[in-house]
Amino acid sequence: MNRKSLIISALLLGLAALLLQVVDLSPDKNGHPQVGRPLLPAPLAGQMDQLVLSQGGKHTRLYKDKGQWLVDELQGFPVNLSKLTQLISQLETSKVGFLVTDRPERLSELQMGLEGEIGEGVKLAFFREKQPLQTLIFGQSRQAANPDQKGAEGGYVRLGVEPQGFLIKEDLELDLDPRDWRLERVLALNADQIKSIRGLDWKLERAQSKDPFGPQTPEKNALNGLLRVLGDLSTGDQLTLDQRPNQAPKFLAKVEVETFNQEVLTLSFFEQPKQGETLEKYWLTLELNPKAQVAFPLLAIVARGWALELNDWQANRWVNAREQLFGIK
Repeated sequence: MNRKSLIISALLLGLAALLLQVVDLSPDKNGHPQVGRPLLPAPLAGQMDQLVLSQGGKHTRLYKDKGQWLVDELQGFPVNLSKLTQLISQLETSKVGFLVTDRPERLSELQMGLEGEIGEGVKLAFFREKQPLQTLIFGQSRQAANPDQKGAEGGYVRLGVEPQGFLIKEDLELDLDPRDWRLERVLALNADQIKSIRGLDWKLERAQSKDPFGPQTPEKNALNGLLRVLGDLSTGDQLTLDQRPNQAPKFLAKVEVETFNQEVLTLSFFEQPKQGETLEKYWLTLELNPKAQVAFPLLAIVARGWALELNDWQANRWVNAREQLFGIK
C-alpha cells in the first residue's frame, strides 16, 4: 500500500470513528420500523382530550372539556387554540428519522432521559379519557448537541420509555409555562357588527352597519378608542374573580354593547389606583346574554371566572375615551 492509500485509509477510519460518536450504527438498527412514521399519527391527534408537558418538576396540563381546550394550572382558562393546533400539526407532519442511539448514557447526554433521570427531556404525554395514547420525550437540538458541526439542524426525540433516541429534522419549541398557553385575544368584535353602545345615561345606536352612530355624535377619537378595545381585547395579567388586588379596584363605568344579531356584552371597567411607583391599572369584567354565550364560547368561559387587566395600549385607549364618553376625568 503506497503513502497516498495509507492517508486515505486513515481519513476514512477517522471519519467512521467520528460518526460512531454521534450515531450508534449496527446492522439490526438499519431500517427501524419507526423510521419515516409521524411523531403523532393523525388518528391519535383526533382522539386525544388531554396533553401534559413536563420537565424537571414543571408541568402544564391542557385538557378538553365540553368541546373547549383549557389550561388546568390557570383554573380552566381557555387555551390559545391556534398555538395548540400548530403544535399538533408539526407533530403530525414531522417524521421519525434514523436511530441515533439505544445506550442509556447517550440518551442522557442528549437530554432524552426519563423523569427523574440525569438529562431529563421535555415530555409530551397524550391521553384520552385518562388512558395514555402516546408519549414523546424531546432532547437537545442537534446544534446544541454538536456546536462545532456546521449546518446541524433538527433535534432528538425518544418514543415512549424504550431506550431508543431518534433524529428529527425539526427543532420544536415546547413551552412549559402555563401562561404561554393561555388564550391571548379573548374578543375581536368588528365595528360593523355593533348595533348599539349604551352607557349609564346615554346610548349610541344605528339601524344598519353603514350608518353613523346617533342620536348624539360622540367625539370621534374617543369612540374609535373604545371600538379598538372591543376589536382586540387581549389579556394582560388575567385575575380570577375570587382573587383581589392589594388595593380594591374602583368601579368606573359600565358599557353595554349589542350586535345586529342581538348578542349583548356588558363590560364593567375598574381602576386600581397607583401604589408607590406602580402606575394605575385598569381591569374589566364581562357579562354575556345567552346569544352572546353561543356566539363567543371562549369569552363566555372567561366571563364566568375572570377579571382581565387591560394591556398598556388598551388602557391608553380607555383613558382617552372615558372623559368624552363617560364624563370621567
